[in-house]
Amino acid sequence: MKAATTLSPVLWDVDTEDWKSPTPPGSPGPSGAKRNAVVLMHDIHPTSVAAVPQVLRTLTAEGSARMVSIAPAVS
Repeated sequence: MKAATTLSPVLWDVDTEDWKSPTPPGSPGPSGAKRNAVVLMHDIHPTSVAAVPQVLRTLTAEGSARMVSIAPAVS
């Protein structure tokens, strides 16, 4: 795959499954998000995009998250 593109594959630990429905999840953050987890979220529904600030606030307040760019991990 790497030879066919300049993009690097990135796998995730938690899929919020926000792509399934335009209705945001009932919980304030993705379940299963632990230290060093990569959480997959999509921007295909405006409600998912709108939920991101609260998800980040919740995970950060719980101490379960520190937001970083994925770029250094794949270069």
